[in-house]
Order: sequence, then C-alpha cells, then structure tokens
Amino acid sequence: MDQKAAVFPVENHSGKSERSNTFHVTYDKPKTPFALKIISYLPPSFQQWLALKNAAPKAAKDGCDILGEASYDPYDYKELIEGKLWRVRYKNLGSVDLLKLLNNTPGCNILDPSVIQRAPVCECNKLKADQKIISELLEQAGGKRGEKSMIDAGMDSSQDMLVVKLNGADGKLLLFNPCKIRPALADWLKERGEVEWIVSGSGVHTNQLPGVSKAFPSAKIICSQIADKKIASVGARRADYIYNNPSKLIEMNELLKDKGVSIHPIEGDVFQAACVLAHEHLLEVDLIYGHSDESRWAHTSTETLERENKASTSFGRLFYYGLIYKESSPHGYLPTYRYSLMDPSSAMAKMQLAPPSSDGSSCTKMAESLRKMLALDFVAVDMAHSQLEDSMPAAEFRKCIDTSWKWLDGRDLLCRTCET
Repeated sequence: MDQKAAVFPVENHSGKSERSNTFHVTYDKPKTPFALKIISYLPPSFQQWLALKNAAPKAAKDGCDILGEASYDPYDYKELIEGKLWRVRYKNLGSVDLLKLLNNTPGCNILDPSVIQRAPVCECNKLKADQKIISELLEQAGGKRGEKSMIDAGMDSSQDMLVVKLNGADGKLLLFNPCKIRPALADWLKERGEVEWIVSGSGVHTNQLPGVSKAFPSAKIICSQIADKKIASVGARRADYIYNNPSKLIEMNELLKDKGVSIHPIEGDVFQAACVLAHEHLLEVDLIYGHSDESRWAHTSTETLERENKASTSFGRLFYYGLIYKESSPHGYLPTYRYSLMDPSSAMAKMQLAPPSSDGSSCTKMAESLRKMLALDFVAVDMAHSQLEDSMPAAEFRKCIDTSWKWLDGRDLLCRTCET
C-alpha cells in the first residue's frame, strides 16, 4: 500500500473531515465528551492524578473465583522450545467493565449500528447476531447470575505468559507478561526452576503485577515507568529496573546478557511497550492488532473465528470490524484510538500517564525504535494476546509491524535484510 495514499481524510461524526493542527495523519476524530474536554484543559498534574486513579491495577476474576479451583482450570500449557521456553495461556472472565468502557468511549462502541454498516456484506448477519449476544450479556451482568452467565456464554479473555529458562547452571526463570499465580501454576513453575525475573512488557499490562510480585518476593521486577507508578499507587512492591530509564536499561541488559536475554523498549510509544529477546524468540505485547492481509486479527486465525461459537468470538469480531477494519481505521491495521493516543492535540492523549511529545517527535522516535527492534535476530514471535496455536514466524510479524506502523514517519520500517 502506498503510504501517502493510505493517509486520507475520513468523515467524522459532524459530517466534516477533521485534521489535527499538529498531527500528520487524518483520522476519524469522534466527538469528545464535554467532561473530557474540560479535563483536557486542566493542569497536567491533575490529569496525571486522575489517569493514575483510573488505571490502578486490579486483577480480573477467573472461573476459579466463581466455580472453585477444583471445578475450573484457567491455564493451558505449551512447550515452545524444549526445556527453554513455555507458553501459559491464562483465561479470565471477560470484563463487563471493559465492555461498558468501550461503549462509552468515543469511537469505540462495538454495539453501534455503524459497525455493521462499515463491514463487508458477507459479515453483516454474523455481526448482527454478535451484537445481540453482547447486548444480552450486558443486561445479564447486573443480575445475580451475571458472572456465571459470562462463563456459560464463553465470554472469556485470554493472555499468554511466556516462561523463559535462563542460561546458566542454576537454570532460573524469567516471566514475561505475568498472569495470576494460583497454586497449580506455582507448582508447575517450581518444577521448572526458580523465578528470578518478572517482566511486564507494557505500561498497560499491570493488573497481575502486584499479585505476582507477592508470590515471588525475591524475584526482580522489570517494567516501564508508568507501570511502576501504577503498582506503587496500590501499595505494591516497586520495580527493581525501569526499562525506559537509559542507564537502568544498560545495567539490566548487562546482567541478563549471559542468561541469553535482552530487553528492547519501544521509545515514543505512549503505552511504553518493550520486547524481550530470548532463545531467538521475540516476546511482544500491544504492538500489533490487525493482520497485514487486511482480513482479521493478527492474534487469531480465520479458521478459529469460523469454528468457535462463543461470546468472546463475537466480541473479537465486533472489535475488529468496529475499530480496526479498513473502513473503520485510517490504514486498516490499528484501532483508531492508537492514532488518537499518538496525537498530542487529542483529549485522549492528554489523559495518558505518558502523553506524546507536544512537538510530534514521539512518532519519529517510535518509528526508529521499531526499526531497531525489527532488525534484531529472531526466528519467531510470541504475543501476549495471541490465540494462535503456534508462535508467529518472524517474517509474518515483521510485515504486520511494518504495515501497521510505517505511517509514524511515512517510511518503511523494514530494512531489506529483515524481510525474510
């Protein structure tokens, strides 16, 4: 896709195309609620306080909380590299609060009729049924059987924790994107080694950090600056190393070098993401959403979407066509809020714990940082949000990142030697 052709004016809710004074991409800017407009003009210190209050870590419930640990197992285990790398897919209850938040966030309402209007004709009947399923779940959520109805309907949400066996005689472990540690998982980990490092790969993946740091009190915590602020706000143990602190990054990578691991922060990203390289696998979170083939989530397969008949599949399909699909997003790979968060003039960006630079330089920094990450030597990628059975091949991941993010500075993110 030609990069200039991809940056196009889009009709907003007033019927007129709207371009930010400082942002270089035209995107559909939903009408900002009056309260958010007022907040965006208040002192940055108050905005930060409010953002931190709203983003305080809180672990979601899983089936064990409703049915008991004897009746429900939230974990699925897979060995990715024999004796070196494992995936623990942790399943918790789909969040009613998240559904309500999306429906009340400008431009993110998956129950809006426009979601169906923008979708391909062949998907419209499915999406109508999906909206009916999610609407009924929201109605049931307020009743006594609300949480049980979520389980019965298959309204769950999974994330992957990646477990790395570190090089060295002691064979200790590193956890990337940690999940809730119930006794069964604690025993499983103990069989494989002592947990020495806990890494949160994104400033917006902190809900489990307080509990995991308590479960492994001697393990060192690595996270972003905003993640550290968030865990501190609930009285949890602070980070030992903050990866977007340049001197700390050098120090931690020096410590991890002989263990076969390196940390690679994505500069400029408002989510303050970081990738981990271990055993030629890249561990990632919150960088890709839509696949480069423009037809689906990058985290799942078309076959899975067709085969599975549960509420979480309905939610995923509505999210894709409502926020990511090419008729809903400027380029068809990222949800529109990802553009808004990088736009210094948007009210949503001003409410972030790490808002983009007012001069627009965050986009340039992020592009350069992504190029460095893509140039690393890895053969496969394991994504925290993946629902795929296997790791994603490196070439496929590189293409997804390039198509998703090259708008940042208008140039390809891939060097020629990285394309295979």
